[in-house]
Amino acid sequence: MMKQPPNPRILLFALLIALMSGLACQSQSEPPVRVTRYLDSLGEDGGLQLVRQLAFVRPEDSSTVTAIRGRIAKVAIEQEIDGVSHDSEGYRLYPEEGELTLLINATNGQGVDVVHLDVLAQAHEGIRGAAGWDGSDIRMPFGAARIGIEQTAWTTLEFSVPRMADGASGVLRLDFSEMPSPVVISRLWLYREPASGATRKQLDGLTLDARRVTARDAFEWNVRVPEGPTLLQYAMAVAPSPGPTPGAVTFRTVAVDGSQRTELVSHTLDTNAKRPQWTHAQFDLSAYGGRSITLRFETVDKQPIPSGNDHRILWGDPRIFLQPKRDEFNVIVLAIDTLRADHLSSYGNDIALTPAIDALGQQGARFSQCVANSPWTLPSFASLLTGQYPSTHGGGTMMAEIDSTSGVRGSLPLPDDARTLPEILSENGFRTALHFNNIYLGADFGIHQGWDEARDFRTNGFETVHRSLEWLRDGQGERNFLFLHLMEPHRPYDPPEPFQSIVRRMYEQRRSAGDGPFSQLSADRWRSAVRYGGEVAYTDYLIGRFLRGLRNLGLENHTLVILTSDHGEEFWEHEAIQESRYDDGERGFSGVGHGHTQYREVLDVPLVVRFPGRVTPGTNVDALVQLHDIAPSILSWVGLDPSPNMEGQSLLDLINGQPGRAFAFSEFTRYGPERTAFTEPQFKRIESPKFVELYDRLGDPDEQDDLAATQPDRLESVSLRAQAALQARQEFQLRFRESGYARDTVEPDLSPEQVERLRSLGYID
Repeated sequence: MMKQPPNPRILLFALLIALMSGLACQSQSEPPVRVTRYLDSLGEDGGLQLVRQLAFVRPEDSSTVTAIRGRIAKVAIEQEIDGVSHDSEGYRLYPEEGELTLLINATNGQGVDVVHLDVLAQAHEGIRGAAGWDGSDIRMPFGAARIGIEQTAWTTLEFSVPRMADGASGVLRLDFSEMPSPVVISRLWLYREPASGATRKQLDGLTLDARRVTARDAFEWNVRVPEGPTLLQYAMAVAPSPGPTPGAVTFRTVAVDGSQRTELVSHTLDTNAKRPQWTHAQFDLSAYGGRSITLRFETVDKQPIPSGNDHRILWGDPRIFLQPKRDEFNVIVLAIDTLRADHLSSYGNDIALTPAIDALGQQGARFSQCVANSPWTLPSFASLLTGQYPSTHGGGTMMAEIDSTSGVRGSLPLPDDARTLPEILSENGFRTALHFNNIYLGADFGIHQGWDEARDFRTNGFETVHRSLEWLRDGQGERNFLFLHLMEPHRPYDPPEPFQSIVRRMYEQRRSAGDGPFSQLSADRWRSAVRYGGEVAYTDYLIGRFLRGLRNLGLENHTLVILTSDHGEEFWEHEAIQESRYDDGERGFSGVGHGHTQYREVLDVPLVVRFPGRVTPGTNVDALVQLHDIAPSILSWVGLDPSPNMEGQSLLDLINGQPGRAFAFSEFTRYGPERTAFTEPQFKRIESPKFVELYDRLGDPDEQDDLAATQPDRLESVSLRAQAALQARQEFQLRFRESGYARDTVEPDLSPEQVERLRSLGYID
């Protein structure tokens, strides 16, 4: 699969813009630092020496940082901003010389307690190193470093040091000797963080504009609440500090209306969490519509917080906005091909590959148990777009024979009689666009129905994102439905640099420690799984780029965003079971890939929903859901009645706390014999022509211990429930077909080019 790697200049541009946006959010009393003098010579020997010409200072005072030991050199940095090339300068640090020692002079009239570095990893390997202050080690954010654009080129390192009084000095040691090649520092800021005021903070991959306060402190907004459905939204956090901070902080929001004081929301957060992150909250202010009130944001420490750590308390991105009316918002489905849920940090992966997707989930609802309708693309996405099971809509039904000309075992397209989500939305005033990269989403396979625009970008995710943002920009002021499909995690795994190198190094570190994903695999197989991880990281970069573009277009607060996948991917987790039960002619592509089994690594997919004003940030839904629940949910959200022929349930009901479905049903394997999966909250039953398997999803989440032989009574009770569910579905399908629904019976006539494309994606040998 040919991929267009991200332009390095564009990568630099995107992050630098984000950094500059962060600078703009600094309070007026705390402007950013700029470089005023440069080191022009290393001396004749080029080795370690006293260097006094390097100084980073504030524009308004004489605070300085002087390099007193270390080998450095001035370098030119080229960056692209809005399509225009700009040159800047930075300092290259040579790790082979050990470390760089900096003398910090706090002579700005305020003192210093925060050091902020903008660092470029030339080798694109992420940032690793150590630091010290006046002979003592200080805690650095290296261990929490994230994949994504922040780790591919520029990385921001911000950390606290013991507070220095005005006129004091301190020695800061930066040790990058673990880096395989030099790093570059473009900016170094020194400032004393105000007890309160505007700042910008990244926690757990999500950066927000923030208001910093002290314990037992408060700030107020005097606002006139608009008439209509109005929401207050904000986030709360207790950020990392140099040392442990016992206790807890209560964040309290109060409305003062004349003489009446009403507590709206209250949350208590641990001040020493292992993984600090933003906690989101919202409150409906509609009852105050048309009135002027004071919103008071208060913090109370339940245990005294040590002096000097008060600045760790943050209110993030508080805002008030009118909820969009049902006829005012857009709908976007971000459909990622072949994305396993367990490769996202928000779904349990302790290797951070997906900060953008994880942040999207924090801003809305995350469904922890989403089960794909099928282990391959066509039937799964057809279910998403019709709200029906594969055996109801018929798209992806496999032909019995292999075509003698093409060598392909054909599959039937989604019938023209199918009633799809884009058709319904188009009839109700939406512009509709399908931007895709998989041949099975093309017109030959029936997914073309209802789109004003359907474009095949042929596995070019970078271009797909760019054109999708252009399409949204051209449709501003209209209601838009965009189905944006990315193919990157699909075979063949070929992630562009620097994502491949970054992920490989992260996996290598875990494997050398004797743990980590896929550590038990042979070297060749392990490398294949690592390349898949690189594709996931690159996909996350593309998703982050799209979401930033959505915000820049001013559409973020007026757009329902749903992210999911059609299926996952297997990496030999069940190879032994397959080989023990099926001969080579029956099992299809056993061991790796998708389309041939119904195990959790292929069926468990992510599902996150962000809908400002309608879905409370930070919501977690543990109920069973499936892809065919998405179409009726979207129709409900936009104020339309779901079609009576849709079999899905409303996700909105689950978000509001109603019980979920009793089971999920997956079918239509592409290779080998047909296998079906009946999934309940605790048990999962897999049936094929020769075998029935039973797994305890709670006690055996990896589905390695087949209980069918050892617990026959349990198997019988689950089988009876599966049979009853199947009978109910078959009765529905009979009524549906009697209403006039006609399935296609002829597979598409594929061209030689299409056959070759299927071969390049691993669908055929």
